[in-house]
Parts: sequence; structure tokens; C-alpha cells
Amino acid sequence: GVIPMQIAKLLDQIMKMADKKKADQKLGEIADIIYFGGLDSSELKQVLQKMIGYLAKEKDQVVRETLLNTILEAIVKYDVGEALTYDEIIPILDKFNEEELGYALDILGFSRDDNYLPVLSKYLQHPVKEIRETAADAIEEIEYHNWLLYSQRN
Repeated sequence: GVIPMQIAKLLDQIMKMADKKKADQKLGEIADIIYFGGLDSSELKQVLQKMIGYLAKEKDQVVRETLLNTILEAIVKYDVGEALTYDEIIPILDKFNEEELGYALDILGFSRDDNYLPVLSKYLQHPVKEIRETAADAIEEIEYHNWLLYSQRN
């Protein structure tokens, strides 16, 4: 097995690989380690935050989709969406294909951060129905969560 502390370093090595097919396969192994609970909470957040950073730089679409899928699955499974920052994703949303954009909008919803509402609202006008629906769900996730927090305080 891989020692958790080294996962972040391993991710760095994978993202430098010229062979993107092999890189994607190795990312799948990291995804499995994350999914089966191989990391403690702080390591998990560190690795996911690194993945978010790599998304902005990665040219290979298959690798990007794997990163997005891994981030989304981990956020849903471990409820760590609010512990991460997603600002690096915002400038590249328009470069994503529909599938990537779907993942990204979902991820932004789980941030539960109302700073992302204006960005998400833009996609309510998207030509593709699935994207509009995903954006609407993400907005609902943020608004519902913020409403809950507000109603608990008052």
C-alpha cells in the first residue's frame, strides 16, 4: 500500500507524466485510495485542494474528467466541500466540455459558498438543459444550506 503522507507527492509525480493514459490510470489508483478511506481528514483535504489546482493547468481532457470525478465523489462521500476553495476553477469553467462543466457546477454547489452564486446563475441560461438543471441544483444546495445556518442562529 501507499503511505498516505506520500499521496500528495505521488499526485505531483503523476501530473508531470508525459504519458497521459498512464497518468489517468495512476489517478484512478489515487481515487480508489481516497474512496476506500485511506487518508485522514487533513490529508484528504490537502490532496483534493491540490487536484483543484491541477485542474486549471491540465490540458488533457481525460485526466481533467478523472480529477473532477474524484473531487466530486470525495466531497459527497466525506462531506468536505466546505473545507476547500474553488477559485482556481472559476476562470476555466468556459473551457470545459459539457461533462466537465456538469462536474464542476456540482462541486461548486457542495462548496455551499454563496460567493459562487453569481457564477452559477450564469449557467441557468446555458443552451444545454442538463447544464441548466445542474446549475439550478447547485444554487439550491447553497441557498438551502445557508438558509439552514441562518434559521439555526435565529
